Amino acid sequence: MTRQDAETWRVHRLKTWPNHFREILMGRKHTEFRRHDRDFQVGDIFVLREYDPKKNEYSGRELQRKVTYLYTPEECPTHVVMEMEEL
Repeated sequence: MTRQDAETWRVHRLKTWPNHFREILMGRKHTEFRRHDRDFQVGDIFVLREYDPKKNEYSGRELQRKVTYLYTPEECPTHVVMEMEEL
């Protein structure tokens, strides 16, 4: 069962490197490959926070996306591929 109704989704605040943030912002990147350590589910919300690793700080820019598809590859069961869309 997935968490597609508003009563059960969760919000995940995620650190996002500038190059990935820019691609998501421009509409060219619609997937995330992440360690599956947060029990991600379809219907969850991402708050993607732009983080600059060179400065070791957040830029203050954020994007919100909703998880629409989730896949755990057999070859890498500790990670997950997720498709996301704008809210």
